[in-house]
Order: sequence, then C-alpha cells, then structure tokens
Amino acid sequence: DPGKRTNEPAQFLHHIQSGTCIIDLWNADSLFHEGSVIVKLKRLARQGEHGIQSSQVFNILNHGDSVGKLHLRIANIGSVANVYDVKDLTTSAIIDCVDKDR
Repeated sequence: DPGKRTNEPAQFLHHIQSGTCIIDLWNADSLFHEGSVIVKLKRLARQGEHGIQSSQVFNILNHGDSVGKLHLRIANIGSVANVYDVKDLTTSAIIDCVDKDR
C-alpha cells in the first residue's frame, strides 16, 4: 500500500535518533556466548551529509561485567549509483567517540 510508505523517512529518522543495535559476540570454536555490545544508532544520523562513519570502542558486557573491548567502525552512506564506484569517501564526516555512556 503506497499510503503506508509516506511516513517511512520520518520513522527511519526516529529509529536512528532513538534506536539501538545489540550485537552478540560468540566464540566461533566453542559456540560460547562471550557477551554483548549495545550501539546507539544516533551516531549514524547523516544530518545532510552524503555519508557518515563512526569509529567507536565498546565494552563487551557479560552479565553486567566487562569482559573485553570491541573496536567497531560503522557507516551510513546515502544512495550510491554503483557499489564499484565507492572508491572515495572524502565527503563523509568521520567521528571518533570515547563516550562513557554507551
């Protein structure tokens, strides 16, 4: 239904501003759950830029205890004509974060 799609940009923006992504980390050999990381998506709001990248370091939590660190680079890139044309991201804003509230 095309009528239901008219609010998608606003819903996506709300999701980016207030949403989180939970990443579970597993040991590939033992299949043991090592812990989880919670990523706030608001760092991916492009705010008029063609793309944004964020390099962050997260504490890996297991039952509330920090068991390690995860270094993660995430990006939100606007429409790209061809995947093979993505050779230069110099227009992207790069943010380095060291927030303690993650």
